[in-house]
Amino acid sequence: MSRITQQLEKAVDQCLANEIPADLITALATQISVDDIGPMISYLKDVSDPYDFFRKRKSAVKNSPDGFFLFVDMVSALIISIGTEAEDFVQKQITPSSHFLDWALKYATEDRFSGDIRKRFLNGDPTSEKLCETVGTTQAVEFEAIAEPLTIFESEQTWELSGETDVKAKLDYENSSIRITVSNGYGPMKNLKVYIQLTPLDKPQLTITDKNDSNWLELNVIEEIIYRDGQHLPIAAYSHVGAFEEVVWWKSFETELSKSAAPKRVQMMVIDPKEFCENGEEQDAYTSVVINDWIIERSS
Repeated sequence: MSRITQQLEKAVDQCLANEIPADLITALATQISVDDIGPMISYLKDVSDPYDFFRKRKSAVKNSPDGFFLFVDMVSALIISIGTEAEDFVQKQITPSSHFLDWALKYATEDRFSGDIRKRFLNGDPTSEKLCETVGTTQAVEFEAIAEPLTIFESEQTWELSGETDVKAKLDYENSSIRITVSNGYGPMKNLKVYIQLTPLDKPQLTITDKNDSNWLELNVIEEIIYRDGQHLPIAAYSHVGAFEEVVWWKSFETELSKSAAPKRVQMMVIDPKEFCENGEEQDAYTSVVINDWIIERSS
């Protein structure tokens, strides 16, 4: 085992003891290579949870889930230190079951996460030439608050979904339009889409198994915002949110309705795509639901 590998193993033990090995990682930052971090990548490649990791890597220190997640962040710091060569190497190691390795790469390469990793593991302001090439410069960006959001914050038509997700809807009789807002208390649901059908009351209620029905109408996005520092801000501001900061997020949709005096059932389909399901196969929806208990008397 090389000296650098020994030092990295020492850093892992510090993480597992809930200590951030910032001085050690900063000292090693200009010396490590992709070959040196290979064992760290192997630790994360196929572990299913922190306890799976503890079983595979025996340690004299007391293990805790928090310590494991510090180790994941440490791997992110190592990727940042080496740069694009490490990013390419890690990307090739990721499989559908490599959830924590994918997490480490994401936190190393996305600006809204990597700044926090540098601050905690690389003493905030790396000065070596190798690190400065990776870090670059960050320009402060200010976003103008949205004074009158189009978002629906209160409505009699409200549905609670899993994962701190809510759906609210309103019918605008005057303009014969319908507006739907989906919110989440943890942050953006990146590729979320909403579809509707207006059907006669005697038509069978749809379920998610009918998601490929050709009569679904996809709604247009009219606004996407977050709430931070006491203000409603455009979604672009989310790129400047800290890695561990949770923000409330809203995405609003709208479409015109054909005028009808007859009662209708509004059937709404909410789709939140995800790349892989648990068995590693591709799927087109992770959080998908059809809401079909809203009856409107007329749309004109």
